[in-house]
Amino acid sequence: MRRSGPALLLILAACTGGPREEDSAAIRTRVGDTTVVRSVAGGSWPQPMEWRRDLSIGELDGPPESTFGRLVSIAVDGDGRILAVDRQVPTVRVFSDQGEYLESWGRRGQGPGELENPDAGLAVFPDGRVVVRDRGNARLQVYGKNGEPLDTWPVITGQYINRRAFGVTGDTLLNPDVVNPTDPLPDWRLGLVRILSDGTVLDTLPIPGTGRGIHRFVARNEGNVAEIDLPFGAREHWAWHPDGFVIHGVGDEYAMTLLRQDAPLRIERQVERVSVTAGERAQEEQRVLNGMRWLDADWRWTGPRIPPSKPAFSGIAVGLDGRVWVIRDGPAYEVEDLDYDRTDPYDTEIRLRQDRILDAFQTNGNFLGSAVLPRDVDPRVPFVLKDDLMWAVTRDALGVQRISRFQLAQRGAPN
Repeated sequence: MRRSGPALLLILAACTGGPREEDSAAIRTRVGDTTVVRSVAGGSWPQPMEWRRDLSIGELDGPPESTFGRLVSIAVDGDGRILAVDRQVPTVRVFSDQGEYLESWGRRGQGPGELENPDAGLAVFPDGRVVVRDRGNARLQVYGKNGEPLDTWPVITGQYINRRAFGVTGDTLLNPDVVNPTDPLPDWRLGLVRILSDGTVLDTLPIPGTGRGIHRFVARNEGNVAEIDLPFGAREHWAWHPDGFVIHGVGDEYAMTLLRQDAPLRIERQVERVSVTAGERAQEEQRVLNGMRWLDADWRWTGPRIPPSKPAFSGIAVGLDGRVWVIRDGPAYEVEDLDYDRTDPYDTEIRLRQDRILDAFQTNGNFLGSAVLPRDVDPRVPFVLKDDLMWAVTRDALGVQRISRFQLAQRGAPN
């Protein structure tokens, strides 16, 4: 594993100048039973805002409890403890809200409390119990607040890597899972399996959709299939809200609907679309070609070209407090690809990445403001948001993972 950086960095700074949560200027209308809230001015937060790191956990070399191999999920419990699951050494590591290592739960195996191949599923019930999704054992492992193994619950399938986090509403867990695993891979559909706190499966909620799927390039060879989505294509996005409903939207326009049963609400905002640069286009075209030709050497590009601009938004996240965060793709910036293998004809050198911007909204649709996501946040691991705090897995220039906590504050305000 590539290693760099200090053994343990712990920075505790009480940040001031944090954002205020006031109403922003918006036009409210009704379309049927849906309230439409369209932001027509800047948010209520002072701008510009930034994420300031106030805690970092991780070591380059040292004891195993603070050296990470492949973090796949993190969570924060009611006491502020930070929980982290490492797939390379499958345990749940527990740290205090000050970053001090407390204990580890479980080990590799198939017995009570043991884990085989956990993924992004990690959640905390209101009573403090912790649930880990372990696809290697095709089950959900339940721990008590102090780490004692309490129960295991089966899941529909353990045959794929699930990069989606759990949803939690009160004592009900919602597990995104494939509802038709015996069908061919291109036909797989996700649903939200509702599970009570005693492990009883209630039903499976369908994921809302419009049927406007993004174009997907496909290569086939002797029964094997490779698929890659059209780069920068507008796709459907959804997220679960802790109040018990789905938020859904399509990235071709800045609009998403909070599908509350009694009072649906649609959030709209006008944003300037970011252009796809010539360098980004060339890089992504090469990535698609290499990915397809790895399976089919004669594959040729057929279908739509890469769009001239990035989608209006590219993701939805929801904080533990219920705040809605809309993710947008920003301008490109240059990076050094230390993993690039020039001897591999199917490897693509990644020289450009893009900033990601988080727009914050209250659940009444009022726009609060924006902040650029720190560039070292690892996009493979779901981050955790609550009020003006964010916990995320970060990676340094050599790919070494750490757990970081960020505080939202106005740029230039004193710490």
